Amino acid sequence: MQKDFHYYATFCAGLIAGYTPEESRVICIGAQMVDVCSRTLLSRIKAPLSAATTQLQLELMEKNTDIVGLQDITRIWASFHFLPKDLAAEPPVRSTKKYKKKYRLICGPDGSLVKDTVELAKGSSLEAAGIAMHVLSDTWAHMYFAGTPSLVINNVNKHFYELIGDGGCETERQVRFRYSPSGNDNPDTGLYNVSMPQPSENSVFNLGHARAGHLPDYSYAKYRYLPAWGNYEEIIKDNPSDYFNAFCQMVAALRYLRGGAESFETGVYDSES
Repeated sequence: MQKDFHYYATFCAGLIAGYTPEESRVICIGAQMVDVCSRTLLSRIKAPLSAATTQLQLELMEKNTDIVGLQDITRIWASFHFLPKDLAAEPPVRSTKKYKKKYRLICGPDGSLVKDTVELAKGSSLEAAGIAMHVLSDTWAHMYFAGTPSLVINNVNKHFYELIGDGGCETERQVRFRYSPSGNDNPDTGLYNVSMPQPSENSVFNLGHARAGHLPDYSYAKYRYLPAWGNYEEIIKDNPSDYFNAFCQMVAALRYLRGGAESFETGVYDSES
C-alpha cells in the first residue's frame, strides 16, 4: 500500500470510527510514518535508531546477510510490513527446518498476530493506533510475500498476468518486469520496475515483493501468478476487493481502539458503516 491508503484511507477510517478530524489526522500521520521512519531520518533528527520501521534501499544495500543482518532486516519488515499470518504453518511439501521458518513468515490477513497488534495499541496514543493500522492494512496488500529475504518465497516468474476490467469483461495482459535504477512504472503498458535478479536465497533483492516491484501496492491491481512456495498452484490477487476488506477491518479496529466496541475480532469487517 502507498500514501493513498496509509494516509488518506486511514484518515477516512478514523472519521467513520468516530474520531475527530484532528485525531484522525494524527492517526494517519502515524500510519504513513511507518513507511518513512528509516535510520537515515532518525539520525538526521537525532532520534534513537532502534525506532526504525523501514529501511531505505541504500541502507539495505549496505547490510550483511549473515545471521545478525538477516535478523535485523526481518525484525523490521516482518513486524511492520509483512506480518505473518500463521507462525505454525506447514509447507505443502517436505522441507528443511530452515525453510519452514521462512515459510511461516508468509504474510496474510486475519492471523492471531494482527489481533495482538491491535490490542497492544488499546489505551495507548493515537500514533500507536496509526502504526497498528499500517500493520493491519499491509497484511492485505502484502499477502503471499514474506518480510525476510527469500528467493523461494518472494520470487516471481513470467507467469504473471494482470486482469484488467471488471466482472465478465476482464482482459489479461502479461506483466513485464524490468530492473532499471532510474526507471519508472508504466501501468498503461504493464511495465513495472523491480529489484535486480539475484540467485542467492538470502539476497536483500529478494525481500518482500521487491521482485514484483510496486505492483502489489497499487490499489487497482488484480493479477494472477505462480508462487514457488505454493507448489506452483496459481493464485489470484484482487487488490480492489482486498483493500476494501482492509478498509472495513480498519474501521472496526479503530472503533475498538476508541472504545466503541468491546473487542476486536479478526474476520470482522465493518462494511455497514
